[in-house]
Amino acid sequence: MSLMIANRQVMSAAQQLTRAWDQLREAWDDPVSQRIEQRFIRNLHHDVRTAMTALEQMHEVMEEAVRVLATHDDAPYSQRRSTPDEGGETA
Repeated sequence: MSLMIANRQVMSAAQQLTRAWDQLREAWDDPVSQRIEQRFIRNLHHDVRTAMTALEQMHEVMEEAVRVLATHDDAPYSQRRSTPDEGGETA
């Protein structure tokens, strides 16, 4: 699963949860529901935003890694082998 797909799924799940919670709160508004909202729902929204930001950042890092690795041959780690136009010697 790509990170951007995961990001969209997290966002969609958070939106569904928010809609369900809003509907529930129409019929359930007492101290218990208020504590649940304060302890979990508000924190959940912050945590979801944090997770989405982290997923976006990881996606950018992975894209850059793919770009960099696409320019290298199959030498292990940082030992890039020279190309024929570099004289044929290993780096």
